[in-house]
Parts: sequence; structure tokens; C-alpha cells
Amino acid sequence: PETKDFLISFIKKAQSKDFRIWLIPEVMFPEPDLNQKFFRGGPGPIPKEIIENTDFMQNLDLAVLEWAEIAQELGIEIFSPLNEADNKLGLEKRVKWLEEIKPKIDEAYTVKICLKGEWNTSAFNNSYSCFAPTIGTPENEEEKNRLAITINNWAEDAKNRNLEWIICE
Repeated sequence: PETKDFLISFIKKAQSKDFRIWLIPEVMFPEPDLNQKFFRGGPGPIPKEIIENTDFMQNLDLAVLEWAEIAQELGIEIFSPLNEADNKLGLEKRVKWLEEIKPKIDEAYTVKICLKGEWNTSAFNNSYSCFAPTIGTPENEEEKNRLAITINNWAEDAKNRNLEWIICE
């Protein structure tokens, strides 16, 4: 409750200064598997045995829906169900979970619902308002060129599907 109250007050303060807000719940596992390869600069995947725990997934749903309601009450412009669900839950579990949680979020939040870290739009039948693929910082010229091509492909795909997309990282 203390953290939630602080975050709400922080959001209200930012809004009073004309900041637009994108609220993205984050899940971090406190004891990461050191043998797991992490994405640069971000928290790693949640262990499979934790994800398979029904209590964990129910609690995740409850937390996401609580923050969706808060986002609606505060007039937040964009809400994401989870930061990088593909990374946190694994590719297979995230598709099922994102399909199941979306109608529940729709009941609580009526503005823009964006997937962050996702780009497999076909898996979601365009039910989300926008997509925000996570982009790592290129370390050399080859990576820069590859990233430019990828961004152009994403832009074309988004245009063809009439989806908004945001580069956020």
C-alpha cells in the first residue's frame, strides 16, 4: 500500500506538470538464475516453476487489473499489462496470458492498451491498441544497419495492420 500510494502521488505530480503517463507494471524475480542469459540492461525471465504456480498467475492478474483500474481513475494515456511479457513469461505462456488478460483489462481501462516488448501482432488479432518493441542499443555498424531495416519492417507492418507503434527503449 505504501508503494502504491507513493506511485499514485508521483503520477499525479507528473500529470500536474503536463507529463503524459504510460503505466507499465513490472515483475522482478528476486533471485534470478545466474545461468540464464539476460537481455541487456533489464530484468530476466521468471523461472518456469514460478510461472506454472497458479497462485502466481492469479496474483499477477489481480495486480495488473488493479493498476488498470488506477490508470483509468487517473486518466493515464497508455497502459501495458506487463513489461516485456515475452521475456518474463516465455513466448508460449505470454500469448495465452495476453489473450486472456486483455478482455479483463478492457473492463477496467478504456484508453490505449499497448504491448511493450512484443511484436508478434498476428498472435493477438490486433486486439491491442499499439505495440512497443524493445530495441537494444546497436554496438557496431552492422547492428545499426540491421536495426534500421527492422524498424522499417515494423513501421510497414504496423501501417498495414492500422496499429500504432512506439519505440520506447
